[in-house]
Amino acid sequence: MTNAANRSSTTHKRGYRKTDRKSQADRVTLDAPLILARWSKNRSGAAITITLKTYEGANIFDLRTFMSDRGVLKPAKGFACMVSHLPRLAKEIAKAVETAIELGLIDGAAK
Repeated sequence: MTNAANRSSTTHKRGYRKTDRKSQADRVTLDAPLILARWSKNRSGAAITITLKTYEGANIFDLRTFMSDRGVLKPAKGFACMVSHLPRLAKEIAKAVETAIELGLIDGAAK
């Protein structure tokens, strides 16, 4: 079997994978981080922040804990992923909320 016969229908002649990705020049980027939400985590001044930002040309969703250091919030542990994962992430978080309500772990009323 030749190399050409092994190629799937999703590759080009030169072996590059066909995608719908935009080049970096065509991609919308953010000039500055956009804080979507921030709320207090505990009495020690820690906060949870949800941010959209562009990092090294990639658009990122960032969920992060910020710790208070003498009144100044400094980034600590968190989770970041490309914004293309947001629809799936939102779907799975909605499932987690529904399950937590069903199990009685949280109240069903929105806060």
